[in-house]
Amino acid sequence: MGVWQNLTGDNTTQIVAIIEKHSKMISGLRSSDMARKIVWKGFIGVLWSSIRYDLPSYAITSKESNKIISKSFRPFFNSMGIYRSFPSEVAVLPYYYLGLNVPEPYIESGIAQIITFINNMGLETLTSKFITYSLQLMKRRRVKQKIF
Repeated sequence: MGVWQNLTGDNTTQIVAIIEKHSKMISGLRSSDMARKIVWKGFIGVLWSSIRYDLPSYAITSKESNKIISKSFRPFFNSMGIYRSFPSEVAVLPYYYLGLNVPEPYIESGIAQIITFINNMGLETLTSKFITYSLQLMKRRRVKQKIF
């Protein structure tokens, strides 16, 4: 079923857990003698896949996204043959703009939430009812914070 955040919108605990969960894998890959191409495949296939799974349940801010990039993605850059201080703005650009096509958690989180909303709102599932009731509750309480 996945992980759903509490309705306060505070992601601090989840962001710290993401970084701690991956720190052992990151340090192991950095200290290994693996080929750069294999490290890149491990980054996209393992690290990013495990972060992407939970994205629909987070309301990540740009600051939290930058924290994930700096603590989880940046340590891989040197192992992949990329200069460590490579600008993050360029790293997230697509290949055809001479970027690295590194996923941006802030943008990917928004896309994942929209897809979840579209896929579940026309159905009679537990997830669709949860989303509907949460939106109704926020509307009644007139929550002034970002929903998606």
